[in-house]
Amino acid sequence: MKIIDVDATNFQQIKKDCQSCTFWHECDVADPIEARRNMFANGRLKGKLAVDDSGTAIGFVQYGPLELYQEFARLRQGFGTELIPGAWVITCLSTDKGHRGKGIAKALVAALIDEASAQGCVLEASGMEDANFEQVSVGPAELYRQLGFQELARFRDKYGVNVLLRK
Repeated sequence: MKIIDVDATNFQQIKKDCQSCTFWHECDVADPIEARRNMFANGRLKGKLAVDDSGTAIGFVQYGPLELYQEFARLRQGFGTELIPGAWVITCLSTDKGHRGKGIAKALVAALIDEASAQGCVLEASGMEDANFEQVSVGPAELYRQLGFQELARFRDKYGVNVLLRK
């Protein structure tokens, strides 16, 4: 397995529903897939892919500065904790069903931790407990804890328990 940055040349390897998802950021355009491809190409959105030995994507993490993800900023306010200017947030973390339980999500987040550390950035995630991960894509809170994230706050919504964690 190899971890690579998402850009315009490999954007099509992201799962189709993730290619067109604009849940976390405002994107009022006719073609959200092309808009997201461009956002990754010009660095507005950041992501990493886990690819297998054949080059097929088997996992994905999306992240970036909080100010780029309006919906995450709104969710973040619900936790009622201090906002850190310039913090990076993990908005999406997914592993293909056939590859779960093999450490792929952990490898993606570990690579992101290395990048954030090198940039001097605080990293935050809203992990979930008691969630149906077919409906949510933020990743399990326990995974973040295993990687050294500290829990700051939590609340329950219709998808499960949201846990704000910071590294």
